[in-house]
Amino acid sequence: MPKPLAVVPELEAELDSLYAAPPADFTSTRNDLAQRLKQAGQAEDAAAVKQLRKPTVPLWAVNQLARRHPDDVRALLDAGERLRVAQQAALRGESQELRTATAEERKILHGLTQRAAELLRETGHSPDTKRIADTLRAAAVDESGRELLQRGRLSEELEASGFGSFAGMEIPSRSKPEGKTAKPPSPAAQRRREEQLRKLRESVTKAKRDATKAERAAARAEATLDTARQRLVEANETVQRAEAELEKAET
Repeated sequence: MPKPLAVVPELEAELDSLYAAPPADFTSTRNDLAQRLKQAGQAEDAAAVKQLRKPTVPLWAVNQLARRHPDDVRALLDAGERLRVAQQAALRGESQELRTATAEERKILHGLTQRAAELLRETGHSPDTKRIADTLRAAAVDESGRELLQRGRLSEELEASGFGSFAGMEIPSRSKPEGKTAKPPSPAAQRRREEQLRKLRESVTKAKRDATKAERAAARAEATLDTARQRLVEANETVQRAEAELEKAET
């Protein structure tokens, strides 16, 4: 029996093209690729491709950042890792780098969010900056999400659970000298540690609350700006029609 022709020799390149295509073309392009894989005898790859979910419009914009601004996406991933390290250090009472790391991450995140929103406006879509920012923030700290973000192949929006949150983070244990039993902390030291952790948690909670308010305000401002742009377009069209009618009446 003759061996099936390899009609999909560059699957990775095909996948890149799939996620680079406009959202409206995703399903047909995906199905065509799955069919060609099946014809080539690559049944397992065909089934996997057929299961790929169509990205939402905000997610499509996030994926394009990896192609148009790869250095900025890499900078976000690096900033996310530095922030994670700073958070762990803060839990050990070493909070000097936390504020700097948080500010750096937010600055890069804001820049990427605005780039994605600009891309959506250019393609005739209304940008949802909160969904864009949430996906960028969450993908940057998720192990699989980091890789998909860098490759521009995210197929599911992610929700940020507070990028600056300490929730779920383990406190690294200090090594103990072999053969010795660690001396328990004194009641006073324990109280100081608990008070320090309480203040850190309150600081994180306030920062998360402030960030949420800022993101909502930015989303409202973007929506207002889009409405103003649309009204300007309509006003210009009205002026053009009026001028045309005036010119016609004067002749």
